[in-house]
Amino acid sequence: MEGLGHLLKDHFEISNLWRTTSVGALRAEYPDAYPDLVIIGVSKILHENNLAVLATAKTFFPDAKLIVIGEHASLSSVLDFLRSGANGYLTYFIGQDEFVQCISLVLRGKRYVPSELLPVMISQKDGFLQKKQTTRLTERERYIAGLLCQDRRAGEIAKTLGVKATTIFATKRIIFRKLKIDTMLELKKVHEELHVDPVLA
Repeated sequence: MEGLGHLLKDHFEISNLWRTTSVGALRAEYPDAYPDLVIIGVSKILHENNLAVLATAKTFFPDAKLIVIGEHASLSSVLDFLRSGANGYLTYFIGQDEFVQCISLVLRGKRYVPSELLPVMISQKDGFLQKKQTTRLTERERYIAGLLCQDRRAGEIAKTLGVKATTIFATKRIIFRKLKIDTMLELKKVHEELHVDPVLA
């Protein structure tokens, strides 16, 4: 923490810098302190306690940005901290540039996670979205969506399926509602991302 103090002073305009062993001690020692930024060092073996410390910091300093520094960056623990009010998460082993970047972004109102976690977060999000979107549509709706994306007219699709055109229009509305989209352009984008082939099962 001593080194972090020097790094902060070197890169940011700081009027006061306080170091303490706990959030409660900071409030007791400096009752008039209203920090813009609170950096909390945590241990991986005390995860629930760390979340409680974060909650206390949010209570004592509601306007402060909070950055957590931990021993490692597991996706589940980092997400726990972000959900509990942290604005950023770093590990003790980061370089100076990443530390400065994190603080700069957090002070500007952005969130920050370690760079090594970004690919994991993105891949899990994409997988979740893909599963969620494909399970929303029935096989028939997926088939009709595929035909619509080929710029087939409702009448033509209806004739192929042996139904009325009004049925295709109604199905199109259902597809849009389920996928939470409003335009054919959005449907084509979702269709392309999900690689849905217009083959009726």
